[in-house]
Amino acid sequence: MAFVRAREQDEQGLSAVSQRFSLLLLEHNEAYLEDFSVFYYPAAATEDEAVRRKLGGRLRLCSMSLVFDPQDEAYPIMKFPFKKCRGIGKWAGSLKSRLDLRGDILAVVADEVVTAREHNIVAPYTFTKTPGVEYKFALRYAQFAQVYPQIRELYRVSTLSTRERRQEMALIEARRRELSPFDHSWLEDLAERIVTEVSVDRVTPLVSNRGRLLLTSSRIYFQPFNNVDPVPVRKYRLGSVQRIVKRRYLLRQIGLELFLNNDTSLFFAFGSQEERDRFHDQLLLQPSINVQPSDTENLTLRWQRGEVSNYDYLYALNSLADRSVNDLTQYPVFPWVISDYTSASLDLNSPSTFRDLTKPIGALDPQRLEMLQQRYDEMPEPKFLYGTHYSTPGYVLYYLVREAPEYMLCLQNGRFDQPDRMFCSVAETWKSVRSQSGDVKELIPEFYSESDFLQNKNGLNLGMRQDMSRVNDVQLPPWAKNASDFTAKCRQALECDYVSQRLHHWIDLIFGYKQRGPEAVKAANLFYYLTYEGAVDLDAITDPVERSSLEAQIHEFGQTPKQIFTAPHPARRVQSSTVSDAPLPSSTPATPTTRHAWGNSSSGSTATDTPTPRHAWGSSATNSVASDTPQPAQINSPLRSASATGSSTAFSFSSMSSALPEQRTALPASPAPATPTRTRQDDDLDFVLNMASSGSGFAAGRSSLSSSSFSETPKSASGASTFANAPTPTRHSTSSASSGRPSISAAPSVDTSSQSAWYSNVLQLRLQSSAKLHRLNVAAVKLSKDGETLFSASHDYSLKMFSLADDRQLRSINISEMALSSCALDQDGKGVIVGSWDNNLYYYSIEFGRITESWNGHDDAISCLALGSRILITASWDSTVKLWNAGNIASGRRGSIGSSLLCEFVDHDTEVKCVAISPDERVAISGAADGTVIIWDLESFCLARTISAHNEAINAAAFSSDGSQIVTTSNDCTAKIFNVSDGQLVLSVTTEEVFRSLVWDDTIVLAGTASGNLVAYDLRNNQMLMTLKGHDSAITSIDASADGSTVVTGSEDGMVQKWRASG
Repeated sequence: MAFVRAREQDEQGLSAVSQRFSLLLLEHNEAYLEDFSVFYYPAAATEDEAVRRKLGGRLRLCSMSLVFDPQDEAYPIMKFPFKKCRGIGKWAGSLKSRLDLRGDILAVVADEVVTAREHNIVAPYTFTKTPGVEYKFALRYAQFAQVYPQIRELYRVSTLSTRERRQEMALIEARRRELSPFDHSWLEDLAERIVTEVSVDRVTPLVSNRGRLLLTSSRIYFQPFNNVDPVPVRKYRLGSVQRIVKRRYLLRQIGLELFLNNDTSLFFAFGSQEERDRFHDQLLLQPSINVQPSDTENLTLRWQRGEVSNYDYLYALNSLADRSVNDLTQYPVFPWVISDYTSASLDLNSPSTFRDLTKPIGALDPQRLEMLQQRYDEMPEPKFLYGTHYSTPGYVLYYLVREAPEYMLCLQNGRFDQPDRMFCSVAETWKSVRSQSGDVKELIPEFYSESDFLQNKNGLNLGMRQDMSRVNDVQLPPWAKNASDFTAKCRQALECDYVSQRLHHWIDLIFGYKQRGPEAVKAANLFYYLTYEGAVDLDAITDPVERSSLEAQIHEFGQTPKQIFTAPHPARRVQSSTVSDAPLPSSTPATPTTRHAWGNSSSGSTATDTPTPRHAWGSSATNSVASDTPQPAQINSPLRSASATGSSTAFSFSSMSSALPEQRTALPASPAPATPTRTRQDDDLDFVLNMASSGSGFAAGRSSLSSSSFSETPKSASGASTFANAPTPTRHSTSSASSGRPSISAAPSVDTSSQSAWYSNVLQLRLQSSAKLHRLNVAAVKLSKDGETLFSASHDYSLKMFSLADDRQLRSINISEMALSSCALDQDGKGVIVGSWDNNLYYYSIEFGRITESWNGHDDAISCLALGSRILITASWDSTVKLWNAGNIASGRRGSIGSSLLCEFVDHDTEVKCVAISPDERVAISGAADGTVIIWDLESFCLARTISAHNEAINAAAFSSDGSQIVTTSNDCTAKIFNVSDGQLVLSVTTEEVFRSLVWDDTIVLAGTASGNLVAYDLRNNQMLMTLKGHDSAITSIDASADGSTVVTGSEDGMVQKWRASG
């Protein structure tokens, strides 16, 4: 069963003891380093009370935080993120203090503390604001002078910029690794010969843990660099290794998965493909390895004949395509088969019961497909139909949240998803994937093998939906008696004749020739290019920020399986004697059971291994499994069917090489064939070969992917993709050409004549005039609809009205006695709403020349606002967002906005930095100082989705023209695009400098940078199109006319500049 709560046991039977602390409690890419025994003295307690209530526990030093793990599980784990700490140092207590006679007390002054796992219960984390509260920890054994320098260094690093922080952390971790060699005293047998030692990451779902991997003549040893696993060194006999498979990890060929004879697996990620291959080859040379070729060469033929189940065959293809339960970005994917979730009985003889397996999920609804196709036709290269994917970590945990809640909390920053967006009903989920533009998720194997994931056996508090129903067990279709009956009938449908006759079409889409290239375009099966193997060479990217950003994007997107077949897959020949349509007993789960061990939630993610899925290779008892995936690029193997006609069906099999082509295409084609050398066979490869029966050898061939949608771009001598028809002033062919970084993908030629007016105008912008309108920072600039009048709000308390046609100031109004932060023009251009640091909002009437209304908006300074035809949205330093009825403004009636508050949202934890309203005014977004973006439903006035978008404060955000996507920029030097419907990351690019402000026309972002440059950036192609130097300080605000012909910018030094298209 999935998520078996079995603890890992090594060869000595040592298992992990129960402990609450886990790497799942840490942030993405955060490392756990070491811990110290301490006493915690409760904050805000008298000295006597603190001594009486002191708690013993471990203070765990992590790369981004300090974590206190009390011994008494009645008390919660306390986490102190460094970015939320004001200071860390030695406590300066009284000489007569009774707290600690040695004086070794560490004081942490924090503005926020995160608590979790109180009474060892899995529940959403609690984020408590504690401004300036001092927390004291007395070191029991270690000396303050030994501990504090390590903490001080990490705390200092946390204050650096993103790029500097990651570079420093890489050096710190490398230094620690050098000081942590493998402890050879743990060798089981002194006669063992050490073969090789290497640093690796032990990969488990959502987390990885660094350590030393040692290979000897008889065992494999893994020693983590930390003590998260209570067993210091794990030992595995080579004789227990049944199967060895090279894996892809984060789109790189650096993974190695070892399947053991106790139903567990070990997944290791190496530093490079060369390291992985060298270890793999040395492992196979050891005499103790007992990996033998298996009798699986004819599995596809046996599947055609009905001798192997559909379930087992699909699982085998998943394994061959690098899908592993250890890696949530590559979790096994299974198809939706049933389309009827409303009938009282399930009729497997009716075609209407089933989903169309010839189409991908996104193409099942013609209306949705038409909309996506229109967007595709207008999209520059690299084109894609679906910005989301059918398998991502978020989708896997969407299904499995009841059985693995701690993983969902890890993925979503300590929170469950909103109750109305959780997996509550099978029918509702099917309806969503059939119709929602951003929802194209397929299923996971558990739907056909087990039922525990459908039941809330842990009694989790998953919240209340808007209809006041509590989220508990998943609501099943009427035709299912219970959860076991549901999965049994799903399995019966998967194995029935109707599906068996059509399953090869789905295989073509997911694993086969329709996965990429022109056939993928024809089949409406094209996903974002970064999900495909070979799309980006991470090894060539040396910038730690850019590399981390791409890795995070891969984590968010998920990954398309490795392409296995390059020609149509043969169909299954249904034979009633071999494929039984008899219903499976509803009281027992379908078999064979797929076992996944995600770790005991109380023992930490590294202490538990993932058991290998049990595949039926004909004889489940066989112990001889294959080793290593060979590297031929394409193998042609005719498979003779057992039909009476004697006809044969041929198909191509491609094992993708990890070598990247020298030139990038928008979507990478299969690499050129390589001559395979084989010493041992891999069961994941050989089951699709029937070399003996066909008598054919390896065919050196490559399927063509040449089309207008997938054409390669010529490169310059320097290797950078050339950018055709580029306009003149300081403009760049690609971002890599200007920054020295490698290009993520080829830059397609740009024909400006075919682009929108916005595109051509933006590329012809020239600085026309500058004016020192303000004494201080220009917080906001807005253009009138005709593009001839400028309004600017400043920290110098004034609102200015300026004629761009006459280059003269029309009005100057002191709105408040404090700084102004934001402004917005009403729909008819007769008034301006202004936000101020005095907590108030003001309506200035242009026709009457005075403030006609003012009202208290928030409990702290107004930070930003946005105005639509019916909604005004405001936000504040107090972390709240408010919606106001602005309909009176649109209709010409004044004087009632302040009394028309619609709702107040308190879901942000930090200052809100920016807000925006979608063009149709159905949703709004807000971005906060902690990097969080929240999407608000303006029709139901509720939170729709929370996105952990950036690592640092968000500076600006905007909607696409159709409201389906948002773009955000941050102090972390990234710009990202997300889908509004499901919050999935569409793309992320790393910029050379911080974008402080922006406007967006779906493709090109026109942004003002921290250095005062005005840049045009093609996000979807990762191209810097132009850089214009204008301001001497950061551009804090920007606005543009609808066609992009007029742009105004304001900067920190009070300057306002006007830009016009020269054409």
